[in-house]
Amino acid sequence: MNLVITNNNGYFELKGVLDKFSVFLFRKEFENIFEKADCLTINIETLDDIDIHGVNALVRLHNLALTYGKTVTIIGLKNEKEKENFIMLKPSNENTNNFSNIYELQ
Repeated sequence: MNLVITNNNGYFELKGVLDKFSVFLFRKEFENIFEKADCLTINIETLDDIDIHGVNALVRLHNLALTYGKTVTIIGLKNEKEKENFIMLKPSNENTNNFSNIYELQ
């Protein structure tokens, strides 16, 4: 299934697959988002699958938000594969506090 991104006033829902083949759509959607929004929420609960490339895209978006002093909340991580991909990207101990802000388990 392709990646589908819906936006309802800064609440984004991702459906389908966020992987190395669809990550360009994700990047295009959020390319200049912080010129328009101070905060956004991304719901990944309805993703069928996410690979390390998709997780990287979410982390990069979070880091960009920090650079601009903006806020990103990621809701989801419903299955073990998604959690494993996030854990694989966990940085060294000195940056753990920043990483803990990347997502919110629900």
